Amino acid sequence: MADIPSFFNKPDFVGALLPGYIAIFVTILLAFPHILPLEKDKGLPFDFFYAVFLVAGPAVGYIIRQLHRYVHVIISLRNRKERIEAIEQYYALRLAASDAEKLELDMTEAVYDFIISTALVLLTTGIYSSYSSGISFNWSSVPVLALSAVLFLGGYLEKIETYVPLYTKLIHKHNIV
Repeated sequence: MADIPSFFNKPDFVGALLPGYIAIFVTILLAFPHILPLEKDKGLPFDFFYAVFLVAGPAVGYIIRQLHRYVHVIISLRNRKERIEAIEQYYALRLAASDAEKLELDMTEAVYDFIISTALVLLTTGIYSSYSSGISFNWSSVPVLALSAVLFLGGYLEKIETYVPLYTKLIHKHNIV
């Protein structure tokens, strides 16, 4: 099996940077392919690649991650007191957990963030490309929308089958209530 550089296994890369790169790539490819500055026999110019993927990708990834996290918190925790208690419990766990436990928790969060962020990007891009050519629905975006739906389901399963059990186990292990 090939060795994967450790950078690609870091929670920030998986949870924010990679979804940002995917967002930029999918959006340009599906919604705005005409803006690609392809040079004859050379492909993409380096400055375009640098600006889009190294600067915009991470920014977009972090924005998408924070957006879906805030929306989730607003929807799932109805009042300010519940949100404060959940935040306090989370940070008490972070203070009590070992480095290995924090890394495992971070990676499960990152995988969830990756799935949900990518699903949001595909949903948004699919809807945009469906209606960008006029009022009628463009059926060529159906695979993108279907993939988005599958990813939303996958994100839900990732949360209930991986993140929640790990979080609950760590809360009980460290007696955090």
